[in-house]
Amino acid sequence: MKFFLSCLKTFGCGFFMGGADVIPGVSGGTIAFILGIYNQLVAAIAELTSPAFIKSIITRKLKITDYLRSDNACFLISLFLGIGSAILIISTPMKYMLDNHPMQIWSFFFGLIAGSIIFIIKDIDLRKISNIIALILGAVGAYFLVGLVPAETTNSLWFIIICGALAITAMILPGISGSFILLIIGKYDYIISAVHNLKEGLLTQNWELFTSALVILIFFLIGIIIGMSLFIKLLSYLLKNYEALVISAMLGFMVGSLRKIWPFKSADGANIIPQQLNAEKVIAIALFIIGIIAIVAIELISKSKSQKGAK
Repeated sequence: MKFFLSCLKTFGCGFFMGGADVIPGVSGGTIAFILGIYNQLVAAIAELTSPAFIKSIITRKLKITDYLRSDNACFLISLFLGIGSAILIISTPMKYMLDNHPMQIWSFFFGLIAGSIIFIIKDIDLRKISNIIALILGAVGAYFLVGLVPAETTNSLWFIIICGALAITAMILPGISGSFILLIIGKYDYIISAVHNLKEGLLTQNWELFTSALVILIFFLIGIIIGMSLFIKLLSYLLKNYEALVISAMLGFMVGSLRKIWPFKSADGANIIPQQLNAEKVIAIALFIIGIIAIVAIELISKSKSQKGAK
């Protein structure tokens, strides 16, 4: 029963991460960071992609069935099932909301990230100049990154692999959205449409539509695997040796990314401060507050559990 509840909890975390990954400007890594599973995620992926692990599998010193019974395997399987389920379920309504009610969606996630920044910053020693510099560089870098204009790019499968590698690299980092990276390189709608077409082709038994979407997503997945294998090693090393600097830079990324998800926009997409309130803006402000409350609730629950665990 305890094992089942643990898997269910991890699945839930993955579902929230997957939901966030669908939103340009919001990172699944941010949600993992908020939910307190970020370090465990990095460690589990680092083990899975390590040369020693791959060699042990190839030489059959470690059986796949034995690994699947390990804690890391159960964690990753439950987490990625949650992420995949969220992407399949949420992608369609989220695309509709982004197209028709962007102000409300951005307001909620703006509150979510703003609330998390308040709590995370308490864990950083701002008396150290190095931490302050890392935070500023992260904020400035993210601020200019999210200000980039999306570009038109090729639909070739080799480029889809590159897109997958870049997207997973961003998704792992709190504050950087893999979806927004796809938006920058002109592939967000393309990949979201592939997910839609995969579901539609399966439901309508349109196998041509299903197959074409499946090919795109398989090559995207190959890119994800490559990205994880290369980037996670560097990130794991940095977290082990320069944790304070990495966390400071990550917090900076989160601060800088707020530029992209500011909910109030002018007709040309520029950030503005609303001069008058109407029903839509009131709802947006309410969702912003709900986002902050959600983070406060998560933080309080996390503290409560850690205190009980200490006892």
